Amino acid sequence: MLARAALTLAEFPSLAAYADNLRSTAEQCFAYTLPFYNSGTLETGCDNGEIIAGDADMPPDVQRDWLVTAAIYLFELTGDPSYNLFVASNYNLTEPIASGFWGVYRMDLNEAMLRYAQSGNGDPAASAAILSAASNEVLGNFNGYFGWVETDLYRSQIPEWSYHWGSSKSIAEYGNINELFIRAGIGDAASLKRKSAELLHYFHGVNPIGIVYLSNMYDYGADRSVNEIYHTWFADGTDYDNALTSPLGPAPGYVSGGPNPDFTVSSLVPPYGQPDQKSYLDFNTSWPDNSWEISEPAIYYQASYLRLLSNFVSSQVLTGTGDSFLTQNHETKVLLYPNPVKDMLYMRGLAAGSEIQIMNIAGQTVSKSRQISVDIPLDLSKLSAGIYLLRIKEPGAKKHRIARFIKL
Repeated sequence: MLARAALTLAEFPSLAAYADNLRSTAEQCFAYTLPFYNSGTLETGCDNGEIIAGDADMPPDVQRDWLVTAAIYLFELTGDPSYNLFVASNYNLTEPIASGFWGVYRMDLNEAMLRYAQSGNGDPAASAAILSAASNEVLGNFNGYFGWVETDLYRSQIPEWSYHWGSSKSIAEYGNINELFIRAGIGDAASLKRKSAELLHYFHGVNPIGIVYLSNMYDYGADRSVNEIYHTWFADGTDYDNALTSPLGPAPGYVSGGPNPDFTVSSLVPPYGQPDQKSYLDFNTSWPDNSWEISEPAIYYQASYLRLLSNFVSSQVLTGTGDSFLTQNHETKVLLYPNPVKDMLYMRGLAAGSEIQIMNIAGQTVSKSRQISVDIPLDLSKLSAGIYLLRIKEPGAKKHRIARFIKL
């Protein structure tokens, strides 16, 4: 992790010193661990069982893969041939080479191996073997998760074995592994891209229960989204409990654990005893209902989803969007025009007395007002050029409407 972060952050001049510190620390970690690996004495029983941040114990094969991954990035960072020698001596022991299986549970290793093989600086025999194994896996598609298939009515087919506690991470990673092979130039790019897109759609509501698997997304266009997540900050019975029935609801955008057919409380149906993709319940009631097995968010679910989402986000500045409609749960539409706007923004269909909030793309509020009359436009002449979000809450409405506009 430290080596990969050093490689990424070194691209930013302002973070050069921090990146160098990460590199140095990564080298120290590698040097500390290597003697244990060489002598077959890696620690596998250090976790005392307290719930802090997951299970710290990892078997020797996982720790070996971490060393291979670190060596790949450290070789790229430093040019030290000892790291290259370690990769060349151990790559054949990793799962993608030893078994030919490129799965979603070792995405860090998958990415590092392909990066190494295509760098032109790695061991020639190792690089050729890695690329051959990758091509065989994608083109053979033995487990059916590379590229577009029509075996799932919701267009999001993944192996059944990946529906378990934290299935949201698995679903996102199947999209990410398809994107990884697009970047590597291996396989049918169009088919791989459609696969990753459909898995992103799964998160956004194209699934058997028709729900957006992110918390409290009503202000951002969702008709149905996760209302409750198991988390101390948004606990059952607090003001942040439920997006629809609590005064505040949970913060928006948290990825919940997802469907889990291995849910352990047999008296609670659903999620118990349901088909894989329907093994979900929108709840956070804790023990003895064990809601954490279904609705608990985690940083690794979030990171996997955001990485998948990033493949569909453009960094280009929009030059126009056309007139915008704000809707909320199929209520009457409000029309905004013109968009882009130079000075005056008109709102047709808006109720008098509505609260209006304008935010910049950083999420900062730049203007607040109340619409006294339906005929008065918003004067934006003093607003700087850029992209903004308009949030409107009409009298008596529980939720905001939201739309994007461009100020010229």
